[in-house]
Amino acid sequence: MLNVTTMMRNKTYACLCRFAALIFLGFACAGGTLSADAANSAGDFSTVYFPVLPYQASPDTTAELVPVLSNHPLTGDHRGLERVIVAIHDLTRDPRQILNDVVQLAGDYNSKTLVLAPQFYAETDIARYADNLPDDGKHFASWTLGGWAQGDESIPGPQRKPLSSFSVIDILLLYLSDTSAFPDLKRIVLVGHGEGGRFVQAYAATGRAPDALERQNIAVSYVVANAPAYLYFTPIRFKGGKEGFGLPDSVACQNYNVWPYGLDGLNPYAKHVGVNAIKLNYSTRRMSYLTGANLARSDPAPDGSCAAAAQGKDPLQRLAIYQLYLHNIFGDALGKNQKFSPVAKTGYDAKAALGSACGMAMLFGDGYCPDVPQQP
Repeated sequence: MLNVTTMMRNKTYACLCRFAALIFLGFACAGGTLSADAANSAGDFSTVYFPVLPYQASPDTTAELVPVLSNHPLTGDHRGLERVIVAIHDLTRDPRQILNDVVQLAGDYNSKTLVLAPQFYAETDIARYADNLPDDGKHFASWTLGGWAQGDESIPGPQRKPLSSFSVIDILLLYLSDTSAFPDLKRIVLVGHGEGGRFVQAYAATGRAPDALERQNIAVSYVVANAPAYLYFTPIRFKGGKEGFGLPDSVACQNYNVWPYGLDGLNPYAKHVGVNAIKLNYSTRRMSYLTGANLARSDPAPDGSCAAAAQGKDPLQRLAIYQLYLHNIFGDALGKNQKFSPVAKTGYDAKAALGSACGMAMLFGDGYCPDVPQQP
């Protein structure tokens, strides 16, 4: 388990460690009900209602619940599991598709790989599944339609306190860090598709738990697939041609640098981490960015905001520009940790992107893949 003494020195983790301990001791949660077959479970996948608490919650606060689907049960003996893949769904908020894609790609690796797919409910989802949820879903966390993807806090209610969607991942990772439950775990990969890609990239920049896992020699890496746009760490954007990077017309797009497109207007989770820490941490993250070459023609919900347009005319150009941007601000050292790969002949297809040479290397290999040269 984590060195709780060290973690408690950092108040950021105090609540997370306290509740992670409850999870380790038997998945304690509201009404004593955690494991159940949810209405949205799929095939032979296991579903649990994972209990989470907001930062600085009082000891008597009722846990909120988040559905987590997996290819192996979260309870029981996890010996032999060497790798965990945490897969984040897209705007559909249906984790079954990306879980199924990763499991199919894993093939024989499934025996040593735990694939987890949390589900970030909107309020309409709770209403839809209420008849099949404990206490009619009263204790389930829910977010605004786009808020979950950028780490915003959940919607408060009579029995629900605000909780960042990124805190859910923090607590999930802390659970996985328990060496008595996962004695053979060596690597964790967070992967997101579409809006889930936006989630994973923003979490890579701000997440609090990964550094603690790295200190336990559990490597954490990130795969961002078909993200609609990216997080910039300075107000500059690519102006094209010989102009290179500079300040864009902020009158035409006043919010171009507001979170999650930039570091203005941070939400509470990102603000707690702080701008300087976000900038310092990001270049050390092991990242892979995958974008289908035909994504612009097949994305069912493209980001048409002016903030996204300020990053490039379409997702493929945004990836090429972002690669150039990161190398400009972080230097050549970035190339050791972060790889950029357009995926030929694919569009909005998680399985095709993750099944590419770079995707498979990140998910099931050594985590290294070559850059593919690009032009903005």
